[in-house]
Amino acid sequence: MIAAAMNWAIYDYSETIDPDMMEEPVSSEFISVKTGHVSRVQQFAVARMQGREMIQMEFRAYIGAPESYDAVYITGEPNLEVVVKGGIQGDIATASMVVNAIPRVINAPPGLQTMKDMPLVHSFAGHCNQST
Repeated sequence: MIAAAMNWAIYDYSETIDPDMMEEPVSSEFISVKTGHVSRVQQFAVARMQGREMIQMEFRAYIGAPESYDAVYITGEPNLEVVVKGGIQGDIATASMVVNAIPRVINAPPGLQTMKDMPLVHSFAGHCNQST
């Protein structure tokens, strides 16, 4: 979706997702994981255009992380580095996007649409502008 929004022709894409075994026991207030059991997952994706890496995505989730954050780095003019300390809680973010997308979906033209095709989703303080 990022490549499509940028009008990039991506022909080389790779992705890996791997579980990671604990070398020592770890626990949180909710769960304990023994040595040799899976307690984290790592996922990496890279998209290339004409041999050049254009998009790199990295996801790591695990118990006992020293800090939690979400980050976006964009190379350009100017370079951007946005770090959300504590991260964005996925379930709440997903529910928020679904609820806030309702007015956009109601007013969307018929057919299959992607988020790239829709007007920007944001919180709505008013009513839907539903066509009659």
